[in-house]
Amino acid sequence: MKKRVLVFLLALGLLVVTGCDLTKKEETEKKTDEKKTVEPVKEEEKVKTTKFESTDGSFTIEAPETWEQLDKGKLNSQAVIELGGKSEVKYTMLIADKAANFTDFQAWYDIVVKKASESYGFDQTTGTDTTINGAKTKQFNFDLTSSGVKFYMRAYYIEGKTNYSQLYLWCPASDKAKMDSEFITIANSLIEK
Repeated sequence: MKKRVLVFLLALGLLVVTGCDLTKKEETEKKTDEKKTVEPVKEEEKVKTTKFESTDGSFTIEAPETWEQLDKGKLNSQAVIELGGKSEVKYTMLIADKAANFTDFQAWYDIVVKKASESYGFDQTTGTDTTINGAKTKQFNFDLTSSGVKFYMRAYYIEGKTNYSQLYLWCPASDKAKMDSEFITIANSLIEK
């Protein structure tokens, strides 16, 4: 019986102490709030970027300094820009076709997107119309599995001035939330000269 009473008193004591502590904390917060002065919001530091140029000199793209240029043909023999993460698994690839080789953008798009959707397994009717630096663009976001590994990919099909381009950015599916805004920033930095 003494044990039960002792445990009860100990529990009651902790409850009272905790309750008092919370009350004091609330009072302190109220007083602190009253004394606060509004300080100007500090502008976030901009992420340092590197500008990369395509092998044919017709494009530039910017990426954070955590990216590096890969050897030509490492990702695709037709790519004019190939980037990878310095210490993370993340990739960007740009493939460009001369617009003059096709009757129009739609003819090129139908060929390329059909082939890509078959290769990567995405529904080619789910694209979103957008623009990248004023260029008409169709964008797709999807998950895919390659060699048992799940990836997240953003694909852009771009009607440029003299080129029709495919821009792909991908990372492990588990990094999607972390990488998505970075992928958007990189895609929006693409410029056709």
